[in-house]
Amino acid sequence: MTDDDKVENRYRTALSGATPGARTQASAAGSAFATTLSALANDAWVSTTADAFSSTCTSKQSSAGDAAQDCVDEMTSRHSREPAKVDKTDYRARWH
Repeated sequence: MTDDDKVENRYRTALSGATPGARTQASAAGSAFATTLSALANDAWVSTTADAFSSTCTSKQSSAGDAAQDCVDEMTSRHSREPAKVDKTDYRARWH
């Protein structure tokens, strides 16, 4: 089958369209605890419990940011491996 007989890979197009939003959400996930951590750093709550809470928030913020970035990286990698065009009968031609 020639390239002229092929159609747009709608799965690849969907990945391309979804990636900017995923990047925005990854950024938000990475900074989700920023306000709380800033308040704690400015002595909004001072105690050993606050110290433990701050440590947990720092850890969770890092985990959330890492997981979100892993998702964006996987989407970007997958997009780069997808062909621009596929056979008309390929499931990616009908992706929605």
